[in-house]
Amino acid sequence: MIDYDRPKIRFLAPIVPLESSTRVRILKIMEYLRKNHEIVGLIDFSTNLEELTFNILVIQKYHDQSTINLIDRLKLKGVITVYDIVDRDNDPIIPQILNKVDAILVDCEAMEEYCRQLVPNKNLDIMIIPDSIDYIDERISRSQITKTNNLNVVFFASPSNLNCIEICKEALNRLGKEKELTLTYISGDEHPECFNGLEFPVNFIKWNPYTFSMDLRKFDLAILPQKKEKGDSKLVQAISHNLPAISSNIESYRQIAEHTGTTEFLCKTSDEWYNALIKMFNPETRFNFLNKTVGWIWDSYRIDDIINKYKTFFTRLLIEKRGKTYDYDAIQIDVRLAEQKDIDEIVISGEEWHPIHNETDREFRKKTLMETLGKEGHEIFVAENGGKIIGWFDVRAYEDWHMLRYSVHVEHIFVVSAYRGIKVGSTILQKIIEHYEKIGEKSNMNIMFFYSEGSVDSFFEKNGFYTSSQHFYIRKKQIGEKKPLGVD
Repeated sequence: MIDYDRPKIRFLAPIVPLESSTRVRILKIMEYLRKNHEIVGLIDFSTNLEELTFNILVIQKYHDQSTINLIDRLKLKGVITVYDIVDRDNDPIIPQILNKVDAILVDCEAMEEYCRQLVPNKNLDIMIIPDSIDYIDERISRSQITKTNNLNVVFFASPSNLNCIEICKEALNRLGKEKELTLTYISGDEHPECFNGLEFPVNFIKWNPYTFSMDLRKFDLAILPQKKEKGDSKLVQAISHNLPAISSNIESYRQIAEHTGTTEFLCKTSDEWYNALIKMFNPETRFNFLNKTVGWIWDSYRIDDIINKYKTFFTRLLIEKRGKTYDYDAIQIDVRLAEQKDIDEIVISGEEWHPIHNETDREFRKKTLMETLGKEGHEIFVAENGGKIIGWFDVRAYEDWHMLRYSVHVEHIFVVSAYRGIKVGSTILQKIIEHYEKIGEKSNMNIMFFYSEGSVDSFFEKNGFYTSSQHFYIRKKQIGEKKPLGVD
């Protein structure tokens, strides 16, 4: 019988030849999960499945009938299956795999949208976890920026993506006639035919996972042309190696550029590539690019934060798919204000509480939520775990001058059934208290719950709070009281 009280995670991915995404999203993640005392390992298709030693399997890059058969066998045995999809693929078996697995991992929003387009009729469970920084060094200094008239440019890509250089060939040739320019490409295999038409010498370095970081740091500038939407790992790799970059204007790169104020180095046309390259000949421009981006990349892609995302994701899967959790406190709950994009998920989760009998009712609830989001003094919050909404509540708050107190009316509070009994409700209610203590009279704040049902009722009755058919009334007894309250 499979033990679900402790994670036992296995990864299935082709290790030979070793590709960058497998190294970063499989081998590196395994290394750090072990450091966090997780039980992880690799399997292959010859692994004996009669006596299973794992309860979660993450699959990457395999997409054939053998993969389908393995997923079917493991699902019958109760193993949770996850597919980590890192690139777009036209193989018709991919949608079948996405439709069968319990959950999907992607590295960016563009890949999430791609998966939903492949399987439009299923509400896929997708978690976005970006690649982590592969190498961290000290912050760049002006003295490290070369000041020669020669620009030493690098292009790194897998052999199948080397043809992306076509996008900027015209701009490179135009530049090469005006400036001293060298280009080197780093890849798993040499493919000089991809660079036919370039009117200056092109050098090749064979990709090696052990020397890649040192190789990248030899250059002044990275160019990252892409023909299709992909994750942001190449841009993150370049910047984390203190390497300025000019890239195609795809969604994942654009998100980084907008955060860091570097959108002028995103390109769609040949003229845009040429103009961006000309600017990067200026050492001050390259320094300013790194000054804007390096710190933000370090803060956003730390390996410890990435590992916490994986742990939270696996925790949620064990709770929702098998009704169990880890034997340590790994339930990380984030509470934030709801946004327009959350409306569908809030309505769907709420149907567990108040069933909807027709599409008219569903559209009415969506409309009501949209109107509520825009009202002053009436706020909707959502609670998330592993990138998925697991609870929500709507709140009215006002200062009652007649009663000399600050009142908070929680009109609805809801936790999905899979997350009850593990203090999610307590955390939500504590967040409400902490949020409104900052703006209310801490010594005389009241919280009132309207229209609460089910396990909310039993929780407050069990803990001795006054209840009535209309509302719950809770008075904070003293300043700083932090006793957890909620649907436990």
